[in-house]
Amino acid sequence: MIHSEFTSRTKRCDVRAASYSSRSSGYRPQELIRGREFMGSASTPHWSAQLAAANLELLQHIGPADAMCITWINPGHIAIEDAVTLLGADSNSGQSVTYQQGADLYWEDYDLQDEGGGVVICGPSEGCLVMVEPNGWRGSIPETIQALSIGERDVVNVFSNVNRGIRLHWSCNGRIITAIGVDPWENHGDMPHALDHLLSDLPIREPASADSEVALQEPSDGMILESLPVPAYLEVAFRIVGHRLSLAWLESRIHEYYIIP
Repeated sequence: MIHSEFTSRTKRCDVRAASYSSRSSGYRPQELIRGREFMGSASTPHWSAQLAAANLELLQHIGPADAMCITWINPGHIAIEDAVTLLGADSNSGQSVTYQQGADLYWEDYDLQDEGGGVVICGPSEGCLVMVEPNGWRGSIPETIQALSIGERDVVNVFSNVNRGIRLHWSCNGRIITAIGVDPWENHGDMPHALDHLLSDLPIREPASADSEVALQEPSDGMILESLPVPAYLEVAFRIVGHRLSLAWLESRIHEYYIIP
């Protein structure tokens, strides 16, 4: 089993927990941005066909790209068992697997799927704990995101479903700071537009045109991703946490696998 703590290599919230706790009358959401080292426009690759294709390839390996849920916890110094329990997983069901082995276990468990259950596959990445739910949704529940973020942690979640619902939440220390999604979704949270400076070049609202330079071909599974900005939402998450997930992270390391009954 992977041990419970990982060293953080990215910026923590720049404010004490008590100053913006949901129980604190002195909560000031604007302080959450102070001193934060987001990837700004100067250091962030501009959105391009190459980035869109790379993100799409990663999503297809996570699979299916139209029904997935990815959660980053930063810093990742939380026991994996505690984190997955907040998602509703059975903390005693853990086993060490590659990502593909874990995904295969889920897709081969028809009883679990019929009963509405799921799985979470998780591991450390650049100081974060990353939790992936193929065909899942538990990590997108706002109350779960808030609970995971308590203790001066940032939590970022990207979720998409087969009904073309796509959204991203960013929470810190028990508060939803910003949530964005496809139309007709509107930004909300304590600072609804706190991430606007990261979004100007990304097609997160309108479907990408078939004539666009970043338009994507229809994958073999029949999902029309050129009309869905899922890869762009993945890019938003990468910019918030300050690093990218890679195919090597998915394929070459051992992860922890838990069942969500």
